[in-house]
Amino acid sequence: MKIRFYTKKGCHLCDKTERYLLYLIRNSSVEVYKTDIESDSEALDRYHDMIPVIEFPDGKILWGRITGEEIERALSSYKSISPTKDRGLPM
Repeated sequence: MKIRFYTKKGCHLCDKTERYLLYLIRNSSVEVYKTDIESDSEALDRYHDMIPVIEFPDGKILWGRITGEEIERALSSYKSISPTKDRGLPM
């Protein structure tokens, strides 16, 4: 499965969300395509005040102050994905 992650430089929420996302998919076949909205005019027009944004193949998006639990729930909705759980999420 391929997931798009929209971010921009200097966005602390983006950095935190990326850590959560990468942690949760670390033992899966999920691929994350990271896009800096400042280098993609279409993404900038669509998501300029919503980042960070995680876009799933079915069109579902998570945006703004995304928690690790929200990412985990979204990933769990795909039968082929089982988010890696052990001792909590990274900070």
